[in-house]
Amino acid sequence: MNERYRSDLQAGLQFQDFVMHQFYKIGIPLCFYNAVQNQVTRGENMQGIEVKYDRRYQTTGNLFIEVRERSSPQSTWHAAGIMRDDCWGFAIGDYQKIWFLSTKLLRYLYLSDKYKTVTTETSVGFLLPIPVAERWCLFTLPKEENCEQRVGGSLPDNADRGPEGQ
Repeated sequence: MNERYRSDLQAGLQFQDFVMHQFYKIGIPLCFYNAVQNQVTRGENMQGIEVKYDRRYQTTGNLFIEVRERSSPQSTWHAAGIMRDDCWGFAIGDYQKIWFLSTKLLRYLYLSDKYKTVTTETSVGFLLPIPVAERWCLFTLPKEENCEQRVGGSLPDNADRGPEGQ
């Protein structure tokens, strides 16, 4: 494990604690695994929500959505972020703002090849422009008006309600 990876991992773990507290305040308790081995084999938490700290989005105008990672340049690549099988939700941001997005949607956007792919020594991902994140996020924390909340609520009158209108 190289020094940069170790430093980024530590910053990410501190950010996870912050995200855990923010989610708890809105009634979503997250139970994170502490051991790295459990995070690798089971995911970051029991709820299936991947958490990523993006320190650069305010200067780049993009969120870095990770798809593969490795612990050092000599290590083997493995699925990460939105490509993990054990997550359905993706929380990304910094201490000022967190976007919550569906991993299914993010995989679709990644596979569309519309967004720039970036490879570093230990990570591969794509750049998601902030306006696209604003459009497709389920919610942001702290809650803001520019990202419509799409969790809960009622179906529109013309929505398909199943067999015989139920």
